[in-house]
Amino acid sequence: MSMAWSRFTEDVLALYLPPIRRLATYRKMRQVLGEFAQFCPTTADLTPAVIAGWLQLHPGRRPETTLALLRTLAAACSYGVLISALEANPFAWRKPTAWVDWDVPELEPPVHSSAEMARVLALAAQEAAGGSWQAGRLQAVVCTLAYTGARKREVLGLRLEDVDLLGGSIAIRTNRRRGLKTRSSSANLPVPSELGKVLAAWIPLTGCEWLFPGAQRLGPWLEGPPGHKAIDAVKALGRRAGVPGLTIASFRHTFASLSESWGIGETALARLLRHSNPRTQKFYRHELPEVLREAGAKVRFE
Repeated sequence: MSMAWSRFTEDVLALYLPPIRRLATYRKMRQVLGEFAQFCPTTADLTPAVIAGWLQLHPGRRPETTLALLRTLAAACSYGVLISALEANPFAWRKPTAWVDWDVPELEPPVHSSAEMARVLALAAQEAAGGSWQAGRLQAVVCTLAYTGARKREVLGLRLEDVDLLGGSIAIRTNRRRGLKTRSSSANLPVPSELGKVLAAWIPLTGCEWLFPGAQRLGPWLEGPPGHKAIDAVKALGRRAGVPGLTIASFRHTFASLSESWGIGETALARLLRHSNPRTQKFYRHELPEVLREAGAKVRFE
């Protein structure tokens, strides 16, 4: 009961190719099988001890990421047992959730205060007022990220037809250039008035079917050479605004963390961020001093 790991990987990935499964699911499977390739010349080499060794190689990973990869590997192992490439599923002894230590020290979350985000958006608006197409695109991108809390690829892969300014909504849906993280990621997100103004000014300048096109305006700004990717532009904007550590993920984390002070409850936030797992939702909400101060100011005894 053994198969070369490379052959096993090919067989499994063939079952996960889009449109059979989501592109994000395929990529996750490809990643975890690729990482275990260094440990496993054959499927017979995959044991609980090897899983433990793999975990030791990635001590800085967030528990959520580790669990997602382990669950993906467990699915591959179930298939391995089915085709007799594995004598037994190594996860029969310890399930994926039992491998994850939720008390490991977390990395500093990419979250910023309301004042810091205001500085970033103000600087983006100031630079866009100079007339540069690139500056206008960056302002529209960071405003969309900030006001919707949507994920990186959800925003950067938007088409013009996904935006309905009259109806006040943005449609998050799959298209030919990018898939979505999960099936539940599809949604119509509201467009706050400030974001509507920015997009109304930006849309006539796009020059193609994509809301945020690349420099050649041939496709969405999902990729790019080093120094010219969207993440590079966002980080540089943060440094210029005096907000070090700003990333694209910062906007989603900050949106979730400030949502309570905006009067957005857990249920509404779950619909906006499209989290089906409460643990994932909790991961995005961080205690910000300003939010706690505002909450404390509401305490009254009369």
